[in-house]
Amino acid sequence: MSFLSRRISIVVSLAALCVPAFGAQPKQDETKLPENLARRAKATASSEYSQRYLARFAIDGKLPSSGGSSDPEQAWCVNGGVSRNGSQFTLEWDEPVMVAEILYYARTAFYANECWKDYEVYLDAAEEPVARGTLGMVHGPQRISLPTSTVRKLTLKFVSSFGGLNPGASEIQVFATRCSRRQLNGLAQAAAAAAGGSYVATNDETDIEALQSLILKMIQEKGSGYSQGAAHRQRLASLVEARDAAEASSDDSSDDEFEKIEDDLALLQREILLFDVDRLLVIERHEIKASHVYTYHYEGFRAGGGLYVISPFSTQQEPLELAASPEGQILDCDLSHDGRVVLFSWRQREDEGYHLWTVNVDGTNLQQITDGDWHDYNACWLPDGA
Repeated sequence: MSFLSRRISIVVSLAALCVPAFGAQPKQDETKLPENLARRAKATASSEYSQRYLARFAIDGKLPSSGGSSDPEQAWCVNGGVSRNGSQFTLEWDEPVMVAEILYYARTAFYANECWKDYEVYLDAAEEPVARGTLGMVHGPQRISLPTSTVRKLTLKFVSSFGGLNPGASEIQVFATRCSRRQLNGLAQAAAAAAGGSYVATNDETDIEALQSLILKMIQEKGSGYSQGAAHRQRLASLVEARDAAEASSDDSSDDEFEKIEDDLALLQREILLFDVDRLLVIERHEIKASHVYTYHYEGFRAGGGLYVISPFSTQQEPLELAASPEGQILDCDLSHDGRVVLFSWRQREDEGYHLWTVNVDGTNLQQITDGDWHDYNACWLPDGA
């Protein structure tokens, strides 16, 4: 489209087209995991919330679901009142073992922020850490790479958290070799299955089969209207082949290569989903945190932001500013059916109410259309254009 789309609605039915997925099927030895050495260790921690959240529950192979509100005797956590900002988790073996990688699973059963952030790793009685880094506030396995060493004791020193009530770990695994990306993905799927669910791609992942089906579906339904179809299929096949190679590798450099390919897949997915859109209308503002759904228009005011037109593909292209709001807050907007005029709710200052404004998508003809001692918001265009 040469102008802004009024609405974008694409529904994908995976059962609609039966087509083989791109990429070779992994061999069994590529997905089989090495032994989890943590299961043979004795686990202790400098803080344990209660008898139902002991350190040993983080090495039992049980993976509670994210947001399931049920991880007693399946996870370890500290007493946040005294240890929220730091704790030590130690594994000890009766005989020396070789270690090369730790996988940390955040405690996410109740709140996403009940997990550790910064860490250090110590081997045996060493006074200096062999590894340090930062974990994410995410569900599923996270790598902690180590120099391959033979040890009898391994200590994870957590030095900060994401601020949750009682930070901890759903599971901590230790391996003698570095897991490949394919094995790591298998663990993520196992974590979902152990929680009684199925693995679902997250926002930063690309569902290859769904994307392939979508391309073929749009070629079939839109014909010449989707002229990019053949090129998109070819790019997808090439990226999947490259990703399969990086996924099967356990080299340190393969992670960087895999992330680059994932970024390229995400960009391709965006180009496919928005193949007939060249610009997007967006509001920049702080998240409104109100005490109740009926007070979101009044509470939680934070000045800043504005109304813009942006490119959906290029981060280098400067946004087109339609209305700047350094002292106010724009709540919502609606685009006219011809894609030319924006109707939006704007509170220009905290001591004023929201009122309705219009502006052309090229930034011209900014007009206020309501005023008064009340709030006007959530306006929309009617089918007749009024």
